[in-house]
Amino acid sequence: MTVILRKLQRRAAVHGLRAEEVLGVATLLWALGDAFSTRAVVAHQEGSIAQAVADADRRLPLDRRRRDDGPAAHRAARRGGGLWRRRRPAGAGAHRQPT
Repeated sequence: MTVILRKLQRRAAVHGLRAEEVLGVATLLWALGDAFSTRAVVAHQEGSIAQAVADADRRLPLDRRRRDDGPAAHRAARRGGGLWRRRRPAGAGAHRQPT
């Protein structure tokens, strides 16, 4: 924006434009810049909101399972529920004394 306004100042002097005309054009340029900035902020916020909604939708089934099954079931599911771990028989791995 600064580059455009500097060029406007230089060319206005060359073409003999009055200060009021230059100020009017500069004001329009600032308004245009503000409109672009505002739109960029709104687009960013909309994207952030859309991402938050998508994240919430993705978490909703998990949150419902936690609520319905209880925290113990959720912890067991996170650990694999023991389904894939090989269980050792009682006393396995312990050091036995020869008899």
